Amino acid sequence: MNTASCKIKFHAQDNVPVEGRAAWLERFGVPPEFVEVDVFATFQALESIKELTPNGSVGENFISGTYYGGVSLSSQARRNVLRWIKNEFVKTGKISSPIDITDLIAESVKEHEEEKERFKRENMEREERHAKDVLENKERELAAEEEKESWIQEHGSARLKRMYEEEIECEAVYQDERLAIELPGWYWYTNVPGKVLEPRNVPEEAFAVLDEARKILPEAELKYYVETGEEDDDDLGVRVYVAYFNGFLGRSVVFGVPRIN
Repeated sequence: MNTASCKIKFHAQDNVPVEGRAAWLERFGVPPEFVEVDVFATFQALESIKELTPNGSVGENFISGTYYGGVSLSSQARRNVLRWIKNEFVKTGKISSPIDITDLIAESVKEHEEEKERFKRENMEREERHAKDVLENKERELAAEEEKESWIQEHGSARLKRMYEEEIECEAVYQDERLAIELPGWYWYTNVPGKVLEPRNVPEEAFAVLDEARKILPEAELKYYVETGEEDDDDLGVRVYVAYFNGFLGRSVVFGVPRIN
């Protein structure tokens, strides 16, 4: 069976962990630069990688440093060959030469085809997920707009209704009016001068705030509120227990926060 051969430069330093490189090189007497290894493969095997890397270049070209029919050893095949050489060298301290890499090339072609199919499959799945997300987002937007229109017509102020009819941006007014009607005593978390933290070792009276809040919003949670304030604020460091909920019209709200303007 016709075969072709070439030399592959095995860069030992590139295949050994940095911390063990010196000892490894000294143990096996490997030159710091590279080891040249004679390899050969059948023409049939070479033809099998022709379509994979028609114009590729991986450093050392196949067959005496020249392209074979415009083919260089594919990167995957090269990795397989170098891995085999490394393992052989580590086990025996020498490399038999020449090495028949026909099977390694066949393995590489198989891996390449599997990788190509995996990439194609993952790309299709990614596109399907994206299309599904776009559709779901659109459906949510339409549902939210229908809900908004219905609420404004039934509960909105004359001002809000007029803005909506005139197609004037009114999202903030809509949210404020809905909050005031549906969650009285609650405030947008973005409008308070402090921040909420997770509660620990809470006093009994803290639950009174939570119980009151849950009369309006059963999903409310207890939080520890710390007011940031200004440097000259007499009440700097206000710390109280409040009720908190994340998800009203897509926003966070709080109950029991003092001094809301």
